[in-house]
Amino acid sequence: MDHMKEMRVLESIREEMSSIPGHLGFYYKNLATGYEFGVREDEAFSAASVIKLPLFMHVLRESAAGRMSMDEKLVVTEEDKVPICGALTLFTGPVEADVRTLCRLMISISDNTATNKLIRHSTIPGAMQGFREMGLERTELQRCLFDSTASKAGLRNVICPKEMGMLLEKLYRGEFVSPEVSKEAMDVLLLQQVDHKLNGKICGEVAIAHKTGEDDELSNDVGVVLAEEPFVVCFVGHDTDVYRWEDLMRRGTYELLKAQENEIREFILDGERFDDMEGFYQEIDRLLTKDLPWETGHNLDAFNDLLRGGFGVHEYGEPIRIKWIHHGKSRRDLGEEMIGILKEIILDSDGTGHNCQLELCE
Repeated sequence: MDHMKEMRVLESIREEMSSIPGHLGFYYKNLATGYEFGVREDEAFSAASVIKLPLFMHVLRESAAGRMSMDEKLVVTEEDKVPICGALTLFTGPVEADVRTLCRLMISISDNTATNKLIRHSTIPGAMQGFREMGLERTELQRCLFDSTASKAGLRNVICPKEMGMLLEKLYRGEFVSPEVSKEAMDVLLLQQVDHKLNGKICGEVAIAHKTGEDDELSNDVGVVLAEEPFVVCFVGHDTDVYRWEDLMRRGTYELLKAQENEIREFILDGERFDDMEGFYQEIDRLLTKDLPWETGHNLDAFNDLLRGGFGVHEYGEPIRIKWIHHGKSRRDLGEEMIGILKEIILDSDGTGHNCQLELCE
């Protein structure tokens, strides 16, 4: 990864956040290097459906400890059903489902009825005790979803961006309960169907294990982007302009992914600066060498060596691009036969080991 570019992207996210209204938080961690970055990452934010992530992990933990069973069947009654997101509210009559199925519905399609059933099955005090044992200090489950009485009483569910990031990192590293439990959680998070934010511009180029949350003037998305250098990214915000905030989520996550792509250094070889082979070699020295205590050979073998790198400008073996401008003049000055030889050397036609692209501009 270009870590300078990574930091520039992160700073641009911070700067743009300052121009968007509302209470916004952001947390990032590169899981390959350990580098962390945050904006109000330790504060509490309205959770919406992201509260379903720690609840899911609590249920998995309880099941692994034998205090709950993922195979236990629960009956969802008409009285249990609350407005969508989800599917259970669309069924007629009672619905029987095991705890594992309810968890999958809660995460993959953010089923609110499944969530409330799991909250009541776990109990709010039980879930809160589990949260604390998982290391969550700011994250709070205080009420079921669509509980207007509790909401009017000031009870709300809140999350902390850095705490969500900590949970996601444990899942990625296989350190939550066990590798098997961690994998089960990751596999379900990878089924996420509400996919227009973190994945909105990446569009499946890499997998993202994540959980979203939405409400009026609120939008959250927290996940692990499974790039070559995997990273955790958590965008949370309320009382905001959702359109602008989600646009930043999409662009920011995409740009963090693209920061991992090595940019090929380009060198401009200008045909106006030479008119014979000696001038060509001098121009190559100017472009590809720096502060050498010796003079390079002015011959084709030395030119081939310089393309490999390690002479004070680009690293040995580093890919480069030669953009040869005023190439038509060079073709007239050096002749078609020599131009052909130089092209073959630049493009490593004989496989001598350098990695060079060539662009010709008349």
